[in-house]
Amino acid sequence: GEEVPRAMAPEGAGVEAMEEEPEETSPLLRDFQELSSEYDARNNRKEEVYRMTRELTIRSKRMIFLLHRAKPNDKNEKLLKEADTASRGLLGIIFDIHCALLDLDDYYRFQSKISFGMQEFIEAVAFKHFVATRTVLTKQQLQLSINSFDPS
Repeated sequence: GEEVPRAMAPEGAGVEAMEEEPEETSPLLRDFQELSSEYDARNNRKEEVYRMTRELTIRSKRMIFLLHRAKPNDKNEKLLKEADTASRGLLGIIFDIHCALLDLDDYYRFQSKISFGMQEFIEAVAFKHFVATRTVLTKQQLQLSINSFDPS
């Protein structure tokens, strides 16, 4: 007959009472749940941006490796066509990253996370331009190629 404390009660004893939900959630708990949801959504977005940035970096490096096969005294038409296709894919990733960050109030918190991928992208595009024209890509030419991207 001695009553066992709830923490030590055998499994199944009094479980019905423990499973009951309070009829009304406290305002503090509601606020915590709302903040938790916001944090989870922001964290998911951050992870998605990191994933896309890694993809941008990897695909930029692949484009650079492709362009290393260019022959100095050749027009390299087939190679440049492949590089153009790769370049459009890279611009698509940049567009996706931009869209993912568009509505964030702290866009610049992600700048350091994105910069390495952007540097690789610029290196790939500049190298492609050099292989095609034997001239150095200017900032204006780079901006024009990014701004003229049509995601459709």
